Amino acid sequence: GGWPALQWQLYSERYGMGEHDPSRFEDDHLVSFLEHQADRYLLMPPSFALRYLYPRSEFLKEQWLKFRRAMSLEGNAAPSYQVGEDVILTFLKALPEAVAGPPEQLQALQEEARQERLAREESEASVRFAALEEGGDVREALLELRRSPGTAENQWAEYGRKYTENTLDPRLLSEATLKGFLEHYLEGYRLVSGVWSALSELFAYCPWLKDEWVEFLQKSPDASKVREDPLWKESARRGQFRFRFGGAFAAANNLSIKFLESLSSKAAAVAAEVAQEAEPSLEAASPSSSASSS
Repeated sequence: GGWPALQWQLYSERYGMGEHDPSRFEDDHLVSFLEHQADRYLLMPPSFALRYLYPRSEFLKEQWLKFRRAMSLEGNAAPSYQVGEDVILTFLKALPEAVAGPPEQLQALQEEARQERLAREESEASVRFAALEEGGDVREALLELRRSPGTAENQWAEYGRKYTENTLDPRLLSEATLKGFLEHYLEGYRLVSGVWSALSELFAYCPWLKDEWVEFLQKSPDASKVREDPLWKESARRGQFRFRFGGAFAAANNLSIKFLESLSSKAAAVAAEVAQEAEPSLEAASPSSSASSS
């Protein structure tokens, strides 16, 4: 069990043709896996990002179990790549109420999620070709990737902290260093420093979750340091975090944990309000005072 076991399953599906027995592989294959685990450079498809957050959010647990029933998935298993990434993407698109609407609405969301996934894969293939083929402009490709919505900007900050002594200007770094980042990012690897790494990965697939994050940062007393940056909201709306102050990485993780807790609290408050409104009044429940006594 645990994250290494889940990562090994993903690694085996991606690079081992579904073979999960370590004894069937050469040492180089195993060493590469172990080195990535040691660096916390993990494969991060939506299924793994959701699974990473799942134990930390009662809201996500409740919605996922409802969704499983709506999709006629057997059992109560946690999110996993085994149900299919398109199913995970459908769940994320359906939030905040994962079973709202008729079954055909979920089917339409699933097709929409599939089309968006294919478009993302095509876009990433285009970036890979422009950057990594012979004669490609690696620096321009990196800048374009960082300007786009998504986790590339977040991951570049993580990469700089871990490998380049916080040097983030591509002009000051070797082409090999830039290629190393791009190759890993486009293969689906993410440096994972905590909850924020997984949460930010899901923003690209769940606009509602990103909107809730922006609202949380706007209101939370714990985010006052974030709000001192005049560009904080612009970055947050793009699913990014501006690491411009001391302790920013720790702050991003702490805020992410509190954000997940706030989702559960908000959902519980809404459920209580709905239940209260559904209760018949005492007057309506009692016999009519105008009933005849004869």
